[in-house]
Amino acid sequence: MASVVTPAVSGADTGSHNYCTLNLDTGVTVCGATEAEMRAALGPLPRAGSYINGRLFNHADYGGERLDLMSSSDCDSDSDADIFFPQLTGFWENRVSSARGFGRCQIRLWENQYYGGSSTVKQQDISYVGNAMNDQASSLKLF
Repeated sequence: MASVVTPAVSGADTGSHNYCTLNLDTGVTVCGATEAEMRAALGPLPRAGSYINGRLFNHADYGGERLDLMSSSDCDSDSDADIFFPQLTGFWENRVSSARGFGRCQIRLWENQYYGGSSTVKQQDISYVGNAMNDQASSLKLF
């Protein structure tokens, strides 16, 4: 599958960050103060051919504000990366404390943009990224 998100648009600061969805195919982020506001801005879900591949949280144990990572396809069962996200920018850069993959997707976070520096182990559920990576993630891949 292998898709790369356009970083300039993908992490744009959108004001209210409580509930956000990033379309990994287009790089567009939609946010709302409540989940209902976010869903209203997105339109009805589930949409045919839409997958929530992962979710980032700014607190440990899947708490706080969140960013849903949505695309038109699920991750495959191969061990190579399916979706590349080279730059978390705006609100989400250096804000991730936990993450969750959905479907067949596993998430790996890197400290620096373009997959540099320390990283987490590739896994589906990361309840806490660890002290060294907490609020440090600047890029990620979905496998």
